[in-house]
Amino acid sequence: MRGINEYGENFSYKLLSRSPIITKTTFSNIISNDMSGNILKVEKYVDKEYASVFDILTYTIVVTNISNRKTGNIFFKDYISKYIKFINNTVEVNGIKKGELNPQQGFYIGKINGNCKKIISFKNIVLANSACRVIENHANIYYYYKYDMEKFPMKISIESNRVYT
Repeated sequence: MRGINEYGENFSYKLLSRSPIITKTTFSNIISNDMSGNILKVEKYVDKEYASVFDILTYTIVVTNISNRKTGNIFFKDYISKYIKFINNTVEVNGIKKGELNPQQGFYIGKINGNCKKIISFKNIVLANSACRVIENHANIYYYYKYDMEKFPMKISIESNRVYT
C-alpha cells in the first residue's frame, strides 16, 4: 500500500488597494510513502528431518526487521502439533533462557531495531502417538503497524513457513 501526501493552501491577495482580490491555491511537493505492514520476516527451522518416539526436537524461529525503523511490541505464538509436547524451561530469546515462557500460550518478544533480528528457540519431545506420522509445525507473530497518523494502528499477523519432521 502506498500513501501519497500533498499539502494545499488557499490564499487571497491584492496587488493594489484598488485591484481585485486574487484567490489562489498552491500545493506542496508530493510525498509518497510505502505503507506496507510487511516490515518483519519470520523463518522457522527444526533440527531433525527424521525423528523417533521420545526424540527431542529443537525449533528455531528467526524474526527479522527488514525495515530501517524500530518495530512495536511483537507477540510470538507457536502452534505445536499434537504429536509432540513442549518441554518446560527450554525457551531462549537471543540466547537468554526464558524459563517461564510457553510458546503455545504465546509471549511478547519486545521491539526489534531496524535491520536487526530476534532468535527464539525451544524444545519438544516426540510423543508415542507420532509413530509413522509427519509432524508439522509453524508459528505466528503479531504486531501493530500505524500506517496513518489519523487512524488506529492495524494488527498484523505473519505466519512462518511450515517445518516437517
